[in-house]
Amino acid sequence: LYLHLAGPELTLVVLGAQLEFCNVFAISTPEDAVYYTILVMQELGLHPDQDTVAIWGDLTSESAIFTLLRTYVRHLRFGVRPFGLQYSYRLNELAESRHFELFSLAFCA
Repeated sequence: LYLHLAGPELTLVVLGAQLEFCNVFAISTPEDAVYYTILVMQELGLHPDQDTVAIWGDLTSESAIFTLLRTYVRHLRFGVRPFGLQYSYRLNELAESRHFELFSLAFCA
């Protein structure tokens, strides 16, 4: 499961051999983010204690959403920048999981 958080929007994507699920949820609390994440995992037969959730966006390991997700999902990891692009050394100060949607625009052209 791939999770992207940007402000009040939570995007959840599940990829198998093809796109299995993609939806954007409006959230207002960390509990909303956890609810939708667990709901989607259960509906698609994923297991919070076994399957990995990769996270991008406006989150850190200290953020409330990450802390709460860690309670329910055993395997959380922060995503990395898209491969195949060259990045300025100035971006080394940013977490690799930040601005994924911006960096991914290069693949849309």
